[in-house]
Amino acid sequence: TLSYEFSISISSDIKVVIYDLSGREVYYNDMGYTMPGRYNKTWDGSLSPAGIYIISILSDNDIDSRKIVLIK
Repeated sequence: TLSYEFSISISSDIKVVIYDLSGREVYYNDMGYTMPGRYNKTWDGSLSPAGIYIISILSDNDIDSRKIVLIK
């Protein structure tokens, strides 16, 4: 399990997508309309191999992408 944290400053539709390094989508979470605040979520990566992934947090007007490391 991998924890990730993010914050949003204005209400927006939020989607969280995790990709492996080949660009294949391995996780998708449509959080729907979300109020401003700080959020701490988890991804159960038990079906994915250990390694480096890209997490993208998409809102109505912004995309925040960063590398994450899944360690088993």
